[in-house]
Amino acid sequence: MNGDGMEAISDCSSFDEVIKRVYGESISASWKKRVSGGDINEAYLLQLSDGQRVFLKENAKENVGFFVAETEGLKKCYNCNVES
Repeated sequence: MNGDGMEAISDCSSFDEVIKRVYGESISASWKKRVSGGDINEAYLLQLSDGQRVFLKENAKENVGFFVAETEGLKKCYNCNVES
């Protein structure tokens, strides 16, 4: 699922690896800032080299199931096209 940013990744060892996997080899993080993201995950705001700002959550590899479930739930919400 390259490019939409909705992916649970458990086999990368750095932010740069994750960014390249999702956004392409030519994209990198210009900077990152730790932000509040709850009690379960580490959360970051990243500025990408193409100007995009993205939100990234991090947790231990053994907790990847949490992100898989969250990703599927968010996709279902997005696909409902519900306006608030």
